Amino acid sequence: MSPEYIQSTFSTKDLALLSGIKAHTIRMWEKRYQLFAPDRTQTNIRNYDLNELKKLLNIAYLVRQGARISSVAELTDQQIQKQVEKEVAKKQSGDYHQEALLMATLGYDVAAFQGVLKKLLQQDSFEQVYGQILLPFIQTIGMLWHAGTLDLTHEHFATQMIQRQLLLNTAALDALPKRTDTPFFVLFLPDNEIHALGLELAQYLILKRGMDVLMLGPSVPLDGLVKFTSSAQKVIFLSFFTVRPAAPDLELYVKQAKKLLLEKNPHALWVLGARASEIPDALCSAQLLKFTTIPSFIRALDAL
Repeated sequence: MSPEYIQSTFSTKDLALLSGIKAHTIRMWEKRYQLFAPDRTQTNIRNYDLNELKKLLNIAYLVRQGARISSVAELTDQQIQKQVEKEVAKKQSGDYHQEALLMATLGYDVAAFQGVLKKLLQQDSFEQVYGQILLPFIQTIGMLWHAGTLDLTHEHFATQMIQRQLLLNTAALDALPKRTDTPFFVLFLPDNEIHALGLELAQYLILKRGMDVLMLGPSVPLDGLVKFTSSAQKVIFLSFFTVRPAAPDLELYVKQAKKLLLEKNPHALWVLGARASEIPDALCSAQLLKFTTIPSFIRALDAL
């Protein structure tokens, strides 16, 4: 990627969001230990470069592992990097790998991103890597975008990189034998919902367990799903609510879904995603389940 397209300057607020270290702590470390040397504008606003961000991420990692900041401050940049590598080799820490993915995302660095994924998948199964590292990472990227620290192209880059790996792992499941004693899953996203990564993860998890699944994808109207309710086989309609339905329409949408898809039949509706927790408990039942975590969804799959 050409350097002119790579984000290279960061405010104190950006560093705080990217590292998890509070802004006043960063300023204190800078003043007390001379860890950073940011440029300053005429109005005394600090601007940090990419190397200083990487150094802060390394320092933050070591401090979270129990190192004293006064001891870390005595090390050179190279010694800090070597100490981080030593800790990572010892603990296989997900924190460090998320930071490595973040640096790759900031530079739109495909090779670096793929390199981190390769290391992770050598250590754990794809299911574990996705649930413990990739899903929290993409949620963090979304938060940083909303906060203005990253832009939409960063979120799209990270999403596409993870989606590529997810689709490769999903394609490898085609040869698995299918079970005949389980429900049939129909996967869809609500109207105007385009965030499909979670739905694609659900497809992978279902196929891995030998169950049938039909992927319909983004922005599917509820009335387009009614045809599946005539199935003699039990159907589980599964959706991810990430940003849609919008808050004022969420309860009405769920009520309409229950009426159209679940009334007078044994089918079910499972809802995951950031907005799933906003579904009122009173609307939930044995037929309508909401899942606020991927592990809880996996437990429900394994119980089928």
